[in-house]
Amino acid sequence: MRLDDKGACFLTIDVGTEGTKSAIIDEFGRVLGISYYEYKLEVPSPLWATQDPRIWWHAVKETVREAVISSKIDPDRIAAIGVCGQMHGPVSLSKEGEFLYNQPPLWCDKRNIQQCLWLKSKIDEEALLEITGNPITPAWMGLKIRWIKDNLPHIYEKTYKFLTPKDTIICMLTGEFVTDFSEASGSYLFDCRKLEWSPYLAEILEIDLEKMPKIFSSHDVVGELRHDIAREFSLKGGVPVIAGGGDFPCAMLGAGGIFVDLAVDIAGTSSLMAVSTEDLKTDERLLNLHHVINGKWILFNEVEAGLLKWFRENFAESEKAVASMLHRTAYKVLDEEASMVPIGSDGLIVFPHFIGERVLGRYNFKGGIIGLSLMHTRAHIFRALMESIAYELRRILELIEELTKVKVCAVRLVGGGATSPLLTSIRANVYGKKVELLRNYQGGLNGLAMLCMIGLKFEGGNLNKILERFIQVASIVEPDREAHEKYENYYNAYKQFYDIIGHFYEKDHF
Repeated sequence: MRLDDKGACFLTIDVGTEGTKSAIIDEFGRVLGISYYEYKLEVPSPLWATQDPRIWWHAVKETVREAVISSKIDPDRIAAIGVCGQMHGPVSLSKEGEFLYNQPPLWCDKRNIQQCLWLKSKIDEEALLEITGNPITPAWMGLKIRWIKDNLPHIYEKTYKFLTPKDTIICMLTGEFVTDFSEASGSYLFDCRKLEWSPYLAEILEIDLEKMPKIFSSHDVVGELRHDIAREFSLKGGVPVIAGGGDFPCAMLGAGGIFVDLAVDIAGTSSLMAVSTEDLKTDERLLNLHHVINGKWILFNEVEAGLLKWFRENFAESEKAVASMLHRTAYKVLDEEASMVPIGSDGLIVFPHFIGERVLGRYNFKGGIIGLSLMHTRAHIFRALMESIAYELRRILELIEELTKVKVCAVRLVGGGATSPLLTSIRANVYGKKVELLRNYQGGLNGLAMLCMIGLKFEGGNLNKILERFIQVASIVEPDREAHEKYENYYNAYKQFYDIIGHFYEKDHF
């Protein structure tokens, strides 16, 4: 399929936790125009994490207009629109599409810990694991909805549909209330064996399934761009909009993560380690989401919080100003400082659980720094943050290999962290595995363009042919044996400290 002899393009939108990104990508995976709008994660109380949904919509409008302008393409070449976004956060919408609550709990929000404990006391978690594919954690959308019902009953009653952030944007673009399998599978209201909303789970959580949207495959066309919105974007109305998926599952596809022996390391606000599996594999220490590719699942876990941005915002104000003048980023300046610090940050270990922890289920775990001395500098702490995240991701990778019985041969790194040579080398040396970097590190946007092509039957909708167009390994970072051996000692020390300190957070001591 082609719209003209210059080829088709796709408008892709990623509604992230730290900002929204929009891009125009052509049918060969080339980014023709891109724009980013940054905003803050609001933390009004400990363990809360929220944003006003109106900020996302404003960011979408700003970035889409800028991406279209910077691409310099004829808007008529845009063949389809795809949206992905931060997952699990229930946005309360009226039947008219109005926002009813402007502090929705986001994916990393843990204000619903009591709802999790209530559910654990009410039901056999092992039995739920077989239905949901997942342990009980505060991340899941259904448990967040239950918090809304318990604490804001008037909002719950008025809500026509609960939509995730990306589905909220699709509603704004098309007027349709829909979701996809990747988002539904992260709700704790979804039967992962039957691939449908579960009346049984809804009854347990006492949530009305009528408030949940219809589920589609990620490549399905679910609506068309409204003409009034199209005029705001300087686009034509009626452009097909696909169901899309969660930002993480889309990034899996955008990285070519459909093979069980290839791990994908997504370095964004959260840091995730994941592999694709043919069958659902359950373990209380790991999580599952339906892939944006039908017939596949994603086995993963993650480190939450946006730690590097937190550090930049609180300890690098002067670097932000200097970097701006030099047309660089503050992260690059911090990277250069941290690269001068030796492996292991001179004995400094950071616990990266600034808003709780998922891997071993200690929801109340807080961040911490072990081994501080007067010799340590800001650069030591920044590097130690990078190293601690890598330690946690390695722990996840080892759990995945243990469960799947498959030895991962390579780790493919995507997301903003893929632009940092220091972060990349730390990951390779901690994992002891080669790290692959792609020509296009914008995993989520890349995946959306591929889903648009599947939905519109480019290349006959053949996934392998589309992957050949989009996935190109630009470079490979091999682990250094000596560095890996040094990190082995720090990794073991990290786990030992974690086990000692973690016990203090098993109860509500803090």
